[in-house]
Amino acid sequence: MTTTLLIKALPSNQTLRVVTADTFDEWTRGLSGHEHVPLDGMLFRFPSPALFRGFQTRDMLVPIDLAFICKSGKVRATYLNARPGATTMIEAARMAPTYRYVLETRAGLLAQLRPTSFSGLF
Repeated sequence: MTTTLLIKALPSNQTLRVVTADTFDEWTRGLSGHEHVPLDGMLFRFPSPALFRGFQTRDMLVPIDLAFICKSGKVRATYLNARPGATTMIEAARMAPTYRYVLETRAGLLAQLRPTSFSGLF
């Protein structure tokens, strides 16, 4: 986790403090082994769209929500309440083929905020 970033969920205008995952090691490790989601979440920032075909929660300890976000900040898809320990793949590339960012938050936060886009991602 390289940096802490403030991003804004729209239309609620709620500011979230997130840690970023910007390297291959950070992307593959993600929140695996964490007993809680750090700050308000983890933002995966990829250099090109849909770099990872999917995400797994196999080594996760807590449930999470995921938002798949395109370069402009628009939310293309969400996956709510992903259960820890699941071995099935969350097929990100199929759900949102142009995603550039993935936001992982504690389960329930995305349903509460209902974001349509985010600002401050880069």
